Amino acid sequence: MSSVARKKWSLPLGPAVLTILVALLALSGLGGGAFLVIDPSGELLGLPLSVLRRGPFVDFLVPGLVLMLVLGVLPAFVAAALWTRPRWPALAPLERAFGEHWSWVGAGVVGVGLVLWLAVELWAVGASSLLVAYAVLALAIIAVALIPGTRRFYRA
Repeated sequence: MSSVARKKWSLPLGPAVLTILVALLALSGLGGGAFLVIDPSGELLGLPLSVLRRGPFVDFLVPGLVLMLVLGVLPAFVAAALWTRPRWPALAPLERAFGEHWSWVGAGVVGVGLVLWLAVELWAVGASSLLVAYAVLALAIIAVALIPGTRRFYRA
C-alpha cells in the first residue's frame, strides 16, 4: 500500500478511539433496537414490560425504533464520517459555526444524545449496571472528542 493511501485510511490515536467508541454505540443501538422491534415484548433481551411502568409505552416497539435510529443508524453514519471526513457543502455552515468537521460535531451530538437517552431510561426504568456502562461510554465519547489533538485533527 502506498504511503498516500496509508495516510488517507489511518487515523491518529484520538480520532481512531473516537471512531471506535461511536461505532460500538452504533452496533449496540442497531442490535438492541432490532431485537426490540422484532420482539416488542422485550423477552428476547430479557426485559419485562413492567420496566415501562412510568413511561407512555405499552411495549418496546417505539423505544426500539428510537434506539435503532438515534443510537444505531445515526452513530453508524457519524463513525463512517469520522473515519473518512467527507466534505459535503450542505454541512459547511455547521463546520463554520463550530470550526471543526461536521463529523466531530456529530460525535458530540451522539455523546450528548446518549446521555439524554440514559437520563430518560434512569427515570423510566431505574438504575442498572448496563446504564452505568453506557454512561461511561457516553462520557468517553464526549471526553475523547474534546481532547485537543482530536479537535485539531477535525479542524475545518
